[in-house]
Amino acid sequence: MRWDHVAQAIAAEAAADPTLAGIYGGAVRMNAGAQDFMVPGLEYHIVADSASELWEPVIVQWDQWCTTLADVVASERALRKLFDQDLPVTIQGVWMWAEFTDGADLTVPDRSGFYGRAARFRFTPLRDALRWGRS
Repeated sequence: MRWDHVAQAIAAEAAADPTLAGIYGGAVRMNAGAQDFMVPGLEYHIVADSASELWEPVIVQWDQWCTTLADVVASERALRKLFDQDLPVTIQGVWMWAEFTDGADLTVPDRSGFYGRAARFRFTPLRDALRWGRS
């Protein structure tokens, strides 16, 4: 199981990014259901995780809520710069593949006056047993 390592690593990486910190301040958090809605706010949640013989891919969706379209664009560019890589990377000490998979506008009728965009990424670390030499 590696989803917990991935979640901790990407949250710390996003919170440390100057562009994202400038847009969201400290409003970067895991979506845990019934929380107060924040604008601006950057929330992530695990969409899926699975295991194969060697890899443990995790799909994470980032929900970006901003007051301007320019901030949404800057936010997604920053997320893609961090998490859309051609080669494996180490994020906060966790070695993994990281790639953008898809995005979509977030629309909620009762929340007019701001912009929402989802961006999904696949993070693929090695399985625990293989990474640490256990059988």
